[in-house]
Amino acid sequence: MATDRVPEPRSERWRMLLDALATALATHGAQAWLVGGCLRNALLGQPAGDIDLAVTCAPLPLAEALHALRKPAIWVAPLNRDSVRVGLFAAKGAKAPQLDLSLLRGASISNDLAQRDFTVNALALPLSAREVLLARMAEIEQHAQKISGTEPIRRLPGLLDPLGGVNDLAQRTLTPASDRALHADYGRILRAARLIATYGFSASPSLIASAHATAPKLISLPGDRLRDELNELFTAARAADGLDFLAETGALTALFPTLQRPAVVAHAIASVRATSGLQQDYSAGKLEITGIEALATLDGLRTWYAAPLPDGLPRIVALRWGLLLHAAYAHTAGSAEAPGTRSDAPSSVIAAHPGWRLAKAEQTIFWHLVSGALHTIRMQLAGTHGEPVTEMQAALLFHEHGEITVDLLVAAVACNAALVTAPLDGEHYVAGLDAAARSLLELFFNDRERLIPPPLLSGSDLAREPDAIPGPAIGRVLHAVRLAQLRGDVATRDEALALARRLTAS
Repeated sequence: MATDRVPEPRSERWRMLLDALATALATHGAQAWLVGGCLRNALLGQPAGDIDLAVTCAPLPLAEALHALRKPAIWVAPLNRDSVRVGLFAAKGAKAPQLDLSLLRGASISNDLAQRDFTVNALALPLSAREVLLARMAEIEQHAQKISGTEPIRRLPGLLDPLGGVNDLAQRTLTPASDRALHADYGRILRAARLIATYGFSASPSLIASAHATAPKLISLPGDRLRDELNELFTAARAADGLDFLAETGALTALFPTLQRPAVVAHAIASVRATSGLQQDYSAGKLEITGIEALATLDGLRTWYAAPLPDGLPRIVALRWGLLLHAAYAHTAGSAEAPGTRSDAPSSVIAAHPGWRLAKAEQTIFWHLVSGALHTIRMQLAGTHGEPVTEMQAALLFHEHGEITVDLLVAAVACNAALVTAPLDGEHYVAGLDAAARSLLELFFNDRERLIPPPLLSGSDLAREPDAIPGPAIGRVLHAVRLAQLRGDVATRDEALALARRLTAS
């Protein structure tokens, strides 16, 4: 009788990989220490992502020796001269354990830890004591523990903590590992923002002072690194907390020179903060921060923003890019035009960052959000004399913008909610706007064909007509017929054909 195979615990796969590494290390007469984020997460009761190790021999020959063991089957990918990544093969779509091996920096593990970014990451555990970490990882896996912010930190036996990182973890404080930590790598400012957003850390006075001093240098980093760091920040439910840190230290203005006015910065961050509810568990009463409660309970919407775009990032990343940079131009001082209608604005937002290239999917969503469409949809949701948006108007919106209309509706509600805590001159909060958006989104997720009915005609239908329509005109005629269908002017295929013939004859 066939039985379903029980998946092997991930902690056991980690054990296979680390045990194999210990064997390879013995052949090289070398030592290794588990370092950084895997230990931090274990102390916080969080699952490990990948595991970093500092080794006393050249990482690539070590990785090749590991690969030569053949059991377990391991792949090897060099990262740079002093680092290499190894991992186990996994089924398609599964997350396989992988190790990053880096050459020990300095003469000892203490020297290495002193050169790291933050004290909470300046932790080490000898590979020989790996069973301590593996047992903790298995416990976390079994109970699916989540960070609560109140659980006491459980120190791991044998843990090396020369800079007081465990105490900082207990206090939920983020402190540079040294006075030069941010000067050595300006990108650590963005990493600090991500850790603040992900783990609820508060920035220490020394971190704030150091970030202030180094923030102007951020723009000297490659654009793709800046983009990738912000992408990671935008995946966190509390991304706005990280943006608060960047704003306080001047890093946000360094990255986006158009974000100068304090009121505009506050509004941009409040708009992003409103979207936190799209990732938190509202139904279980765990929703902590949102301004869009009417949308936060829509399961279809939460799934929409958790779904990965082609580059693997969740869709909510593109939404947050759009919300931040919409404010960067839509509310800049001196514009006599309506918010969000300046034709030159999108290009001016990132003109100072030619290396920042969002992936195609993110870019498409982003450009829609920073265009005048967001302002238009907000006005439509506000209604004329209090009248709600009709299904016909909603159908025309989806026809014009496609599925990105979902993002425009959510962004309009987030911007509206932000006006409560971060008001702007000339902008007014509209009560009931979130309910109007929810009614349209419910229709989209629950009865999409009613909202976006199949076209009555296709190009092949017109090509079969006795009086053939010239090729260049087919698109124009189909567009006009489709608009007539969505407005309710034609309801059947025969009516649509009759309209197409009239348009062709005219």
